Amino acid sequence: MKSKAITINDQGILAPENGLVCSVCHDVSPAGSQYCAHCGAALPAVQQPQTLLVPHRLTARDYVALAFGLIPGPVNVFGLGHLVMKKWSRGLMYLTISAVILYVRWFTPGISEKAILIVELLGFAIYLVQSLELLGLVMRPDVQEKDKGRDQ
Repeated sequence: MKSKAITINDQGILAPENGLVCSVCHDVSPAGSQYCAHCGAALPAVQQPQTLLVPHRLTARDYVALAFGLIPGPVNVFGLGHLVMKKWSRGLMYLTISAVILYVRWFTPGISEKAILIVELLGFAIYLVQSLELLGLVMRPDVQEKDKGRDQ
């Protein structure tokens, strides 16, 4: 089993110790081979680095950010997930938008039904945008690693 082992560095790059990785079946063939021992595909003379998609494990902070960002959103409270992810300016921007929408929706006397519908549609659009942005923050560990260095 050890002969089939390959090394993957921190960036997800395949780095076999002694051999070439087939671009078709991703099996490792001995160094100097012209064809893959598993599927028979032609191997390149020089091995190019290949990137693997390594799944990102969500942390407790990620789950809390998703809960705080997605659950209050349908009632027009935005930005809490961004605050959990320490995106202060973005989170405060969304909270300010939430305050404006809630004020216009509930505390403006004599607002027409058409204006209420427009405010609700605007709130839904903002909810979608902030939700997708939050999912991007949670699912991209490279962004989180950069932020860890900046926070310290």
